[in-house]
Amino acid sequence: MWSRSLWRQNYKQAKTMIWGFILVSLLLPYNLFQESVSINNEWPKNLDSHHRVSPPPSAYDMSYYFMDTSLILQGMVVIIMASLLLGLQRTNQSYELTLSLPYSRQEIMLSKWLLGVLTIVGSVAVSALLSLIVIQTTILTEYFHLEVLGYYVIFAILGTVAIFSFATMFGYLTGSFFAQAVLTSIFVIFPIPFAELVRTFVSNHTGEFVSMSGFTDSMSLVTLAMYVADFGYRASDAIHREGGLSGIGTVILVCGLYTLLSVALAYILSRHAKAEHHGRTLLYQSIEPILKAGVIVCFFLTGGMFFSEINYHGGERSLVSYYMGGILFAGIAYYVLTKLLNIRFRFQYPTKNHNKKVNATK
Repeated sequence: MWSRSLWRQNYKQAKTMIWGFILVSLLLPYNLFQESVSINNEWPKNLDSHHRVSPPPSAYDMSYYFMDTSLILQGMVVIIMASLLLGLQRTNQSYELTLSLPYSRQEIMLSKWLLGVLTIVGSVAVSALLSLIVIQTTILTEYFHLEVLGYYVIFAILGTVAIFSFATMFGYLTGSFFAQAVLTSIFVIFPIPFAELVRTFVSNHTGEFVSMSGFTDSMSLVTLAMYVADFGYRASDAIHREGGLSGIGTVILVCGLYTLLSVALAYILSRHAKAEHHGRTLLYQSIEPILKAGVIVCFFLTGGMFFSEINYHGGERSLVSYYMGGILFAGIAYYVLTKLLNIRFRFQYPTKNHNKKVNATK
C-alpha cells in the first residue's frame, strides 16, 4: 500500500485532477483578496482623519457565498479524480496491468483512496493558510469572522473526502470512467429531487398540495452535495445570528458515515470485481435489475410531474396526464438503459510493447 511504484502509477493516472484540485482550492485566498479590494473601493479612507469612515452595520455582514464556488468545484473535481483512478483504468484496460503488480487488490484500493485523501487535506490546509494571511494583512481583518474559515476547513475536508470516498465505492461497482462519473454525480444529489418527485406524486393523487416537509428535510439531510453547496448560506446565517455555525455535528456525523461506509464497501468489493466486465456500466450483473427498476420508477415520476404541470390550468390535476407522461418517460428510460447496459466502453491502453509493435509495422 505504501509502495513508491504504486503511488507513482496512481499519481500519473490522476495527476491532471490532482493539480486541478490544488488550483481550485487556491480560489479561496484569491476570492478573499478580491473581496478585500472590493471593500476598499466601497469604503474609502477619510482624508480628514487617520481613522476609517465607519461603514453601515450591513457591511459587517459579509457575504460568504463566494466560498460555495470553491467547495462546489472541489466536489466536482474529486469525482473526476476518483473516476480517473479507477474508471479510466477499467476503460483503457490498464487495470489488468495494475493487478499484475505484487500487491493485493485491497492494497491497490487503499493506495488510490489515500492518495485522494492526502491531496484533499494538503490542498485545503495550504488554501486555509494562504487565506489566513490574506485576511490578516488586508482590510478583511476588520470584517471577516475568522471562525468561518475554521468552519470552511471542516466542511471542505469532511465534505470532499466523503464525496471522494463515495466516488471510489462507485469505482468498484461500475466498469467504466463514464459510468462511475455519471452515477456518482447523480447519487450525490439524488435524495432531494427524489423527495420532490414523491411529493408531487402524493399531491397529484390526493388532489391537494402536500408539503411533506419532514420527509423533504430528512432527504436534504442525507444529500451529500448539500454539505458543499450551501456553506455560504450557513455562514452568513450564523453571523447574522451572532452564533456558531449550525449543523457542525450533523456534518461530522453524515459525512463521517458516508466515508466509513463507502471505504468499507469499496474494500469488500475490490476483492470480487471481475475483469471480464470492465468497460460495462456495472461490474456486477446481478444488480442490473435493481438499477433498471430504480431508473424506470424515477423516470415515471419525472414524466408524471412534467405532464401534470404542463397540463395544469387550475382546479384538480389530471391523473390521466400524469400517468401518460409517466409511462412515456418510463418507456424511453427502459429503452435507453437497455442499450447503455449492453455497451462496453473500452479502448486499448498504449503500452510500450504495443508502441514498439506499431512502429515495427510502419
